[in-house]
Amino acid sequence: MKFIELILGATFIAAAAPLFAGSLVDGYNVLIFNSFSANNSDSNVPIAIAGNATTANYAFDQSLNSAVPGNYGTVIGGNLTMTGGSGPSPVTYVAGSANLTNTSCNTGCIQTGGTSPVNFGLLQTQMLNESWYLAGLAANGTVASQNSGLVFNAATPNQSLYIFSVAASELTSGYTYLDFVGTGNATVIVNVTGSIPDGSSIVNGGFQGANGSNVLFNFYNASQITVSSFDASVLAPFATVYGNPGQFDGTLVAENFVGGISADEFHADDTFTGTLPTDPNLNAPPPGSIPTPAPEPGAVYLLAGGILVVLGLIRFRRGRDGSPK
Repeated sequence: MKFIELILGATFIAAAAPLFAGSLVDGYNVLIFNSFSANNSDSNVPIAIAGNATTANYAFDQSLNSAVPGNYGTVIGGNLTMTGGSGPSPVTYVAGSANLTNTSCNTGCIQTGGTSPVNFGLLQTQMLNESWYLAGLAANGTVASQNSGLVFNAATPNQSLYIFSVAASELTSGYTYLDFVGTGNATVIVNVTGSIPDGSSIVNGGFQGANGSNVLFNFYNASQITVSSFDASVLAPFATVYGNPGQFDGTLVAENFVGGISADEFHADDTFTGTLPTDPNLNAPPPGSIPTPAPEPGAVYLLAGGILVVLGLIRFRRGRDGSPK
């Protein structure tokens, strides 16, 4: 079952349609639930920002988005403070105030005030639920290092969905590429535990064995991620994403985005087009605790074997001291 689909009014129909199909919620490649800041860069994709946006010498995408009323390619739910750069344009919506200095636009060329065409509250609930739901799915692949790469091995061939579990530290260990073995054209979910602190960055080498548009990295409990160039999608509903110089080609969902002196450029080369299972409680209030990721194949059997050994030792010791077995 595909994820969910944004239709008119930025609300969702039943969970039988895609979230990441074509681009984020059928329109937005970047979805930020709080604030966005970026300098000396540009976006070539539609962006939706729930809070304030602050930019300097930044260029917003000026394409139309037919998925929302008004065809707004850029939606900002708070205030926009923009110094230099190009855009916004008539396809930009700002719910709050627009403070533009030395831009190619003035306040009269964008839509301000009124009701936002994007229901950010609903989207955030759904993204939180979906991220945690995906984190609880059992892995059917293993991860290992090989030479200078991190290798994701499919445990069973010819599956439509492969799930892997890794620690965030594994993605920042100096590897130069990510290799997906046996996944073919299947959808790939990589559940990532932990954050990627400032000073480190997700592996920005090439992808091997998989199309980046089918790969989603689910940072379900991260508070911070640092990226530069990246050829897949990231779902990180709690995280502040720090963008270093480079090109982000996938779909991004995050709490905040902070660009450095020169931020990531957003492109649509690897916009997510895979097919994901959907949380059956997508619209319910998110749970109060974050789930523990399901273990990789084999881990369950090792754990069960360890429990049996411990129980056997207890019975043996009870027999030795005459206590009931």
